[in-house]
Amino acid sequence: MPVSFPVGTGFAIAAGLANPNKEVLCYYGDGSFGMTEFDMETANRFGLPYLAAIGNNSAMNQIAAALQRGRESIAKTGRSAVINICVDPREYARGTQNQTMYK
Repeated sequence: MPVSFPVGTGFAIAAGLANPNKEVLCYYGDGSFGMTEFDMETANRFGLPYLAAIGNNSAMNQIAAALQRGRESIAKTGRSAVINICVDPREYARGTQNQTMYK
């Protein structure tokens, strides 16, 4: 049985600690974000906001404006922001298509 280990949030927090003056952007699948979204509170509590972009399996096309709004929200509030990106559930990256879980 395939197992997913969502590590993006931990990496985002570590990136914020290592580079406090740089923007941190973390891309999630909807499942991995669902397992770790509560860790954004930890990032906020320690003053390590980051921008989370979520691919939720429904049209990843025009996200530039959403990214800008997320950046503006972080600048204004000092807290993490989330962008929900719809992608086609029938489309997978080539590496994902080759995994046994999708055969």
